[in-house]
Amino acid sequence: MSFTRRSNTLFHNYSMSGSVISRKFVHRDLGVIMDSKLNFKFQLQKMLSSTKKTSGLVYWISKKFLKRSTKMVLFSALVRSKLEYCSEVWNGICDTDKSKIEQIQNNFLRRVSYYECGRSSSYNVSLEMYHLTNLSVRRTYKDIVFLFKLINNIIDCMYLVSKVYVNVPRLNSRHIRHFRIPQAENFTLVGTY
Repeated sequence: MSFTRRSNTLFHNYSMSGSVISRKFVHRDLGVIMDSKLNFKFQLQKMLSSTKKTSGLVYWISKKFLKRSTKMVLFSALVRSKLEYCSEVWNGICDTDKSKIEQIQNNFLRRVSYYECGRSSSYNVSLEMYHLTNLSVRRTYKDIVFLFKLINNIIDCMYLVSKVYVNVPRLNSRHIRHFRIPQAENFTLVGTY
């Protein structure tokens, strides 16, 4: 499997013991589906279809529960955990995909609030009412925790540490930017392929 975002990919046939090794364009590793362009399209499709089914099942099962917290625990354990699994790997997705992921939680909360109150409330009101946070905020939080662990050597991966650009400010600097973000051209950093 070759990872590249180029339109013209160079292919080379590899062989082992005289037999040609077949080329894969999609690979699943530790539950994350990666494709050769690293845009995680198949991962998102699989995750969205799975969580839509599970969300409907959780809603159907929890209809008879009186306690609101039981419904939210079931949703968090069975649906939200799938929506957040390995988000540090695939979180660099476009806004339309982020809204599709957010829509899963929105639909569940809308159905639950309609069943409880007789009317559906807005997404932000439902988040406050059920003491949940936005999924994109949770993914950003997980990214920050991952960066903290990486910089403080809790996660030992020198390759990833070398990709973090740390600024060392002057002594009298008021506006401190701790990290430098390299400039990108057309969503792809120069030299990443």
